[in-house]
Amino acid sequence: FKPRTAYQWVAESVIYLTQDSLSRGIGKSLYHALIEVLRLQGICQAIAVVTSENEKSLDFHKKMGFVPSAKLKNVGFKFGQWLDVDWLQYNFAKLPDHPEPIRSFQEIYNCTEFKTLLYDINRRLNY
Repeated sequence: FKPRTAYQWVAESVIYLTQDSLSRGIGKSLYHALIEVLRLQGICQAIAVVTSENEKSLDFHKKMGFVPSAKLKNVGFKFGQWLDVDWLQYNFAKLPDHPEPIRSFQEIYNCTEFKTLLYDINRRLNY
């Protein structure tokens, strides 16, 4: 989310899908897996940044548990126009009073929970 140490428990989350992958449960499965990886790392919150005109993505994030947090006016230039951007926030874990430093991906890579997560997501996406 931000490179400073104070923000290490928050991650900006993003998943991009091709048009033919939409409405098949792939995004939902990938997002669940992403949140679980973040949780294994000790991260407590995710931030999604979505252009305000992208109603499908906004609705998807809200269904996943994200809540609107901020709107920035005319900060993104895409498709030949200036666009507003919505920030959505998902608090998926309790904020500890004295948080431990987050674990790197390398630190969780060999843990049983991570391997189980990979197995589960692979099974869900291939059936």
